[in-house]
Amino acid sequence: AYFDKDIPTLRITFDMNVRYRDHDLDLSHGHHGTPILPEDVMIMEVKTDGAMPVWLAHALDECGILPISFSKYGTAYTQMIFPEIKEEIFHV
Repeated sequence: AYFDKDIPTLRITFDMNVRYRDHDLDLSHGHHGTPILPEDVMIMEVKTDGAMPVWLAHALDECGILPISFSKYGTAYTQMIFPEIKEEIFHV
């Protein structure tokens, strides 16, 4: 996670290679599972308990990054129940 030394409540994380598994749940058995996102997709999560700093809002705007809601758990569950949805959402 990345933190702002002047704003300790601001945290930015990046997730990639997000996967789920519904068998062999012992995490000591290694990193494996079904991907819930295409390989080239990364999740950036911004957490703050106040307003987003202006410098960050400007940086995200310059990059064309827009806020969306995304649930890793919800996406994994949906793909387990309806596997065809992955193709519809991500066009893979």
